[in-house]
Amino acid sequence: MSGARKPDRPERKKVNLSETVAKPVRKFVFDYFLENSRAPVLEEIMRTFHLVRSEARDVLEELEAAHHVIR
Repeated sequence: MSGARKPDRPERKKVNLSETVAKPVRKFVFDYFLENSRAPVLEEIMRTFHLVRSEARDVLEELEAAHHVIR
């Protein structure tokens, strides 16, 4: 069916993760470290914020680039 038109649907705006979860992840890491004397592992961040591995890694890399966390 060439030339078939797709139904109109609202355009979805791609959400920048850094705008939505960077600050809460940073606070989570700091609070977690304070309570447990160690940083959370990536899987704990993924589970807490419902992120896939690549998203969690991207947020941590952004926080590291801003000198908020270090590896």
